[in-house]
Amino acid sequence: MTGVETALLNVGRAVVTPLFTRWLSGRRQTRERTLPLADLLQQTAKDEFTRRRGERQIEAVVDEVAERLGPLVTTRFAALPPHEAVAALDAVADTFRRADLTDDALFATDLDPVRLAAHLRRSAPPAGLSELGQRLYDVALDDCSRCFTQFVVRTAPFGHRAAVETLSRLTELTRTMSEALRHLAVGGPVPADFLRSYADVLTAKLNVLELVGVETQFRPRTTLSVAYISLAVTGDRPTGKPHWEPALLRHSRPDNTGAERVEQALAKRRRTLIRGEAGAGKSTLLRWLAVTAARGGFTGPLTDWNGRVPFLIKLRSWPSALPAPEQFLTGVADPIAGTMPPGWAHRQLAEGRALLLIDGVDELPADRRPRVRTWLRDLLDTYPPSIVVVTSRPPAAHDSRVAVGRLDGFDSLTLERLSPADVRALIGQWHRAARDSPSLPCPPAELPRYERSLLTRLAANRHLYRLAGNPLLAAMLCALNLDREAHLPPDRMGVYQAAVDMLLHRRDTERGVPSALPDMTARERLQLLQDLAWRLSLNNRSELSRTEAEAYLARRLAAMPRVHAEPGPVLDHLIERSGVLREPAGGRVDFVHRTFGEYLAAHEAAEQNMGGMLAGQAHLDTWREIIVMAAGHGNAPMRTELIEGLLRRADTEPRYRRALILLATACLETMPALEPPSLIGEILGRLDTLLPPRRESEARSLAMIGEPILSRLPRCLDGLTESQAAAVIDTVTLVNSPAALSMLAGYAADPRPKVQTLLIDAWRAFDPAEYATRVLAEAPLDDGSVTITEPTLLGATRHLRHLRTLRARFDRPVDVADLAPAPALTDLFLVGRGHRNLHLLDRYPGLRELHLWNGDAVTRRDVEGLAGLRTFAVSDGAALHPDAVAAVAGLTGLRSLHVRLGPEPADVSALTTMPALEELGLEGAPIADFGPPSALGHLELGHGTLTADDPARLAEAFPRLRVLTLSGAEWTDIAFAGDLPQVEYLVLRDPTSPALQTLRPPPRLRMLWLSMDDAVDLTPVVRLSQLTEIGIWLPTGRTIDLSPFLDWHGGPLEIAFSKRNRITGRKGLPPAVRIRLP
Repeated sequence: MTGVETALLNVGRAVVTPLFTRWLSGRRQTRERTLPLADLLQQTAKDEFTRRRGERQIEAVVDEVAERLGPLVTTRFAALPPHEAVAALDAVADTFRRADLTDDALFATDLDPVRLAAHLRRSAPPAGLSELGQRLYDVALDDCSRCFTQFVVRTAPFGHRAAVETLSRLTELTRTMSEALRHLAVGGPVPADFLRSYADVLTAKLNVLELVGVETQFRPRTTLSVAYISLAVTGDRPTGKPHWEPALLRHSRPDNTGAERVEQALAKRRRTLIRGEAGAGKSTLLRWLAVTAARGGFTGPLTDWNGRVPFLIKLRSWPSALPAPEQFLTGVADPIAGTMPPGWAHRQLAEGRALLLIDGVDELPADRRPRVRTWLRDLLDTYPPSIVVVTSRPPAAHDSRVAVGRLDGFDSLTLERLSPADVRALIGQWHRAARDSPSLPCPPAELPRYERSLLTRLAANRHLYRLAGNPLLAAMLCALNLDREAHLPPDRMGVYQAAVDMLLHRRDTERGVPSALPDMTARERLQLLQDLAWRLSLNNRSELSRTEAEAYLARRLAAMPRVHAEPGPVLDHLIERSGVLREPAGGRVDFVHRTFGEYLAAHEAAEQNMGGMLAGQAHLDTWREIIVMAAGHGNAPMRTELIEGLLRRADTEPRYRRALILLATACLETMPALEPPSLIGEILGRLDTLLPPRRESEARSLAMIGEPILSRLPRCLDGLTESQAAAVIDTVTLVNSPAALSMLAGYAADPRPKVQTLLIDAWRAFDPAEYATRVLAEAPLDDGSVTITEPTLLGATRHLRHLRTLRARFDRPVDVADLAPAPALTDLFLVGRGHRNLHLLDRYPGLRELHLWNGDAVTRRDVEGLAGLRTFAVSDGAALHPDAVAAVAGLTGLRSLHVRLGPEPADVSALTTMPALEELGLEGAPIADFGPPSALGHLELGHGTLTADDPARLAEAFPRLRVLTLSGAEWTDIAFAGDLPQVEYLVLRDPTSPALQTLRPPPRLRMLWLSMDDAVDLTPVVRLSQLTEIGIWLPTGRTIDLSPFLDWHGGPLEIAFSKRNRITGRKGLPPAVRIRLP
């Protein structure tokens, strides 16, 4: 018996025992009613056989309660570790045992299960559970409360009888209790019961991930919650910095992902539009969100989403009228949709519990997409608290008629391609999931060899690796690699062809699987699938009704003399055996993925010589991929007709000119040849009119052309504006090939800061050492400065000959041992979740400036070898260990020191008297002793560093203090500043209006600088008439109200602020007040 099973039985006993104890004890004395159940049975039974039979009957009810809770643990809370599940269940049992369940207490709850559950929680609240464990505790306790109240109600007629009758009625009593449990399980659902049923059905429906490509009927399946891979996202303006290059794949680590993960981004938003290309993982993401919400299994950033009720709405299933809330269960929980309590979905929305997951704006026809915007706006106007996630391919997301992202409160995110670590994770999980398949083409023990072989191929072949950046195609490569024994085609068209060939023909033929239609060849099956795909494209749809599909097949079959089958069986065969067609719900047919449909539609268009027709559809985003692949499928006349049509439209339709030229250029990647050759020149000539790109969006569209675009871009950035140069670098980086690396090397000598910054950002897209030696080795960098966010780049910094300043910002511990020798390094900034081997910094004798953030305590050993330092800062989570204070004081060359002290009061006298120190910042602990009078001229104090008596001692301790900085909104009384006679410059970080009112200005104060996250009332500042300059710093977009200075009566005053802020109250300012922009 497992620990969870034991815990479940303990819960069953805790729920059942009070009922039987009350019933068996009847009206006996209190002492007897509190006897253990076994003792009561012993006293009541007339003989041992009766007692044993009673025990078995009671244990049967215990088992039923335990078995009722079992599926809850194994489905909705499967992500909870067993020991945490046991702790939560033990807490439920303990709550029942310790609670007051006397008649009076039960009557006080009116035998209402909700009120009983609240009573139980008050009487014995649990402690020490994780958030997910607490959720299991709450759900299980609610369920047990329903069971208990039903037991009480159902067993009320079984009043106390004489002892001789009691056990004779036990069988009838336990049967009644069993019936009560069955009633709870299958009776008309109350909302809580229905929610649990809905969560179970949704999880069973969606928590399955089908791995494309291996067997059709017995395709390996795994649980989505296990196989799910977190994806990277960028904001409304994608960075466009790819993470998929062979060397980075070889050296990637699970914690080396760089970009923000989608879970982190979603946690910050309530309304989100997720954009992503075909196969990017949009639908899989929504299914994972739905399953995890249903199970209450969110951890990390999305923990607050636990308790949300997910509604997954596939827009392709609603081509006409969009669903009302009472229809939200359609297609996801059809078996129980009819039992949904009236108004239940509306209540989830109204009470802010709903998680709306709306999939596939792009899968609706273009003329129907505007309805989504209206439907969604009306829904959210009615139910504003809901969390909403919408997905779409980028072109449809940008459609101005839809513009979901422009609705109030919506933010846009773009799913990035898989990072190297993501590719490795997906490939590894695919092979682990395939291990359990009964239809593997090799022994399971050989799967690691196939996995290693595939990774090696991806690292050596850029075409294949670029494909692997897409989750769908990465899974397809896994399947093809397994099926073809590590012999993969080199390009996209070849991969699609190989996948279709494998799914339609090779697997069944090579394994001898009998066909339901043995007379139908693979070519004929392909013809039928092409026709269905073409019909979908012509009608701008992503799925057909079964009736429509059979009708289309009937027309096509009539033209196929060798096939003598009815359309119904043919359709069944294609769904069951083709591997690319499916029936996601009764009566609806679509392709496993839209990419397959586009590939097959392109094949049909090429066979039908539809070049002119395709050119006429080229302005529609839903036709782009079909056109590019049709150019690869088509014969010479068809390709010529297509390209001539695209160019003709580009010349006569200015609205679509750019898109059509880029589409014609993209066709060059798939076409084997183009006649006449002069057409190639015409394409490239028109492409040149779009070059050089001017902005990031143009760079992304040009990069979609692939490597052919490189030959049209400048080899040198001379003569380009900074924006143009930046867009060229973005384009080349996105193409990401050996030729692209060579071009970036040619740009490295350009000294402009933005150019150098972009070249440094591109570093992570290539092999670290190769890029460093070929591109950055002699580059001037950004005035010798480099910022990196990838740990794998640390070692390659040895090649940067002009590196003077290094900023390393990681979401993991920073290990100085990974930092390569850098002879010219003078300034180092380390930000990470801890610092390791800081003592190795003594390898850099030229180091003059060191900043440590978010690290561990800095010890004496870490500091002793840094004699050359001039600036040293330890803050934001990092702290100076008490034993390091003396070591820091020994750095006699220090001019600037900012340290966070430990929690205990600190003696800083050794620091305030350092001979060369000009600036000292202290935070984190009270100052026990400032030491003798100091010559220090600049002091910064965080809140908590001064005790009640210290302000009066500041003037004694720092008689020459000219600059004082006070940091933190906790400073509520800053009157002591008036006692500092030499202070001329006062900096207040995050001051409050009440604090400003207490300010007594030092007699020599001339400059005041206010740095704030939010604007404050500046009226108290106006009285400081001796000021000559005021600086105000607020975040971008915040408003500064200068109207208080209408009453300025002092001398000339200059007010400085950022261009990024809005200013009000300027009109009518006195002539003495002058506004200055930095």
